[in-house]
Amino acid sequence: MKIGLNWINWLGILLLILAVGAGFKYTYSNWFSGYMKGSAFFLLGALMLGGGEWLFRRGRGTFALGLLGGGISVLYGSVFYSYFLLEIIGIYTGLGLSVLITLTAVLLSLRYESRTICSLGLVGGYLPLFSYIGAFGLEGSAVYVAMGYLFLLNLLILMISLRKRWIVVNYISFLFNTPSMLLLIVMSDSHAISMFYSILTFAMYLGMTLWYPFKFRTKLSWWDFALLACNTLTSCLVLYVLFVDAGLGAYKGALALAFCLMYLGLGQLLEKRMAQEKESMVLFYSTALTFAVLMIPFQFGAVWWSIGWLIEAVVLTVYGHLQRVRAVERTGWGILLLSLGIFFFVDVLVQSSSVAPLILYNNSYFALKYTFITAGLLIVALLYAIRHTDREVVLASTPADMQIGIWFKYAAVANLYAYLIYEAMHLYNLYVPEDFTRASFYRLLLAALLTLGLAFVLPRIKVLYDNVIGYMVYFLYAVGYVIAVGLTFGQHTLQADFSDNTAADYIAFGLLLLFNVFVWLNGGRLLKVLLSREYNNAELYPVIMGVYLLAVVTAFLGVQLRQTDGGLVYSITYLLLAVLFIMFGFRQRYVYIRRFGLGLTLLATGKLLLYDLTLLGTGSKIIAYFSFGVCLLGISYLYQRVSARMEEAYAQTEQAAADQE
Repeated sequence: MKIGLNWINWLGILLLILAVGAGFKYTYSNWFSGYMKGSAFFLLGALMLGGGEWLFRRGRGTFALGLLGGGISVLYGSVFYSYFLLEIIGIYTGLGLSVLITLTAVLLSLRYESRTICSLGLVGGYLPLFSYIGAFGLEGSAVYVAMGYLFLLNLLILMISLRKRWIVVNYISFLFNTPSMLLLIVMSDSHAISMFYSILTFAMYLGMTLWYPFKFRTKLSWWDFALLACNTLTSCLVLYVLFVDAGLGAYKGALALAFCLMYLGLGQLLEKRMAQEKESMVLFYSTALTFAVLMIPFQFGAVWWSIGWLIEAVVLTVYGHLQRVRAVERTGWGILLLSLGIFFFVDVLVQSSSVAPLILYNNSYFALKYTFITAGLLIVALLYAIRHTDREVVLASTPADMQIGIWFKYAAVANLYAYLIYEAMHLYNLYVPEDFTRASFYRLLLAALLTLGLAFVLPRIKVLYDNVIGYMVYFLYAVGYVIAVGLTFGQHTLQADFSDNTAADYIAFGLLLLFNVFVWLNGGRLLKVLLSREYNNAELYPVIMGVYLLAVVTAFLGVQLRQTDGGLVYSITYLLLAVLFIMFGFRQRYVYIRRFGLGLTLLATGKLLLYDLTLLGTGSKIIAYFSFGVCLLGISYLYQRVSARMEEAYAQTEQAAADQE
């Protein structure tokens, strides 16, 4: 019954409409005059409408609806052919008749509560356009007339959607109209008219989909959302291409901004009228967010993705957090993560890849992008660090929010260190000639200075400092010290023949010396803090510093000053260090460092007697004997003075005890 009563009826009506089209084409060349042909087919449409009305009153509703829909289709086709083929009516007459037919179709659809009338009217209205384009094509002003014709045809659906929610009819209209619209835009010679037509079509289908649910406060279905998505995607792509073709590429971002604001407004309207529609609000806001994200590549191109999204994300995050609008704040976080993902997983990988030149991706502004990324991370990290010192903000935040802010702070600090090193190397390579002497030395020295500088600054930013940042500071100090030791032990600053040294060599030696002095002083302070925290033995500090000083002095002698024979210079230097250690030990009353100094004294003396003297001439031996003799006598004198003081103190103690007795 369904096939025989409905489907066969619809198929028959469609075949009848095709017969009318074929009849127009045949009689165009063979029968009657133009006015007689047009009048005959208008009469046929009217008779079908009359027959449908008569059958409906006789209780033949299904068959009657088919005739009514077919009559509407025939009338649309009659207007179309009368203007384009027969040329018996003008443009305004044709459009006026189309409006009247549309109104008639609306009234009939509403009267009979029939999707069939509406659907057949739509399909019949498109068939003349398709057949005409296939047979004769369109050009010139006829294209714009066809645009007006299609708009009036689909206006039927818009008018019906004010009262009825016929989703299937909306889909039939969209599926027929979209290829027609695209075809007419391709044929059009005016970008302005094409843009206007595309915007008008988008607005029309937007109204078809949303008017009824918004007016009667009914739930939006997934069919509605699918139609919205198809309509938005099609219109956005069409307008984007038209903008580019019209030379308006500089304003493509405004297109995405317009869609963003529109869906944002729809979301807010839905929130006010139907607050219970959470899923619909999420979809509207998500669509607005999507266009907010697309606005950057639309306007600036792929090169500026990370920068544009980052600025957008920082603004939304800061504004949303300060104004306590969680939706905006979370939107900002989403865009921020997107911008970071694009930068670190696209830009960084492309920049570090050996095949980067082969990839069709412009990465020429990598350093600038990295600067913006680092600044954005620091701004957000400082915002949350400062705000989380406010008790009221902490109470209003969830534990997850607090934890995210803390971990983001750590990521921002780690990224800051990586950025400083990268940017320093980038600027060095950019402004320092490639053949500059000691290039690798100065690169490592610069990296070490930046590392230690950041380690020095971080503890002084109280709002950022915590235990984890403290461990990061220790790590940075360790890296800086390792670089310093590596430079001292592994990089020559002076030539083996001192006459070959240039000013650059002596400057490098002086900088390395100053750098080691800084590491000595700052490292000693840090070591004292660590030892006082972990151990209760103050004797360890001077011994560790003494061992380090001995190693660095040895490196300077062997690597920097090129004293490779291990001769008398080493022995005298070790002996002077031993005297220094013993004097320091007596002055600060440290036992271990004095013993270390005595051991070093014996080592230096043994080396002199067993090794150095075999390599020296008579004059050098005299100098060696004299130097060691003076130093050893000085050490002995120190111990004698201390011994005398101890005896005096002991005598005073004994005398005081005797007096008391």
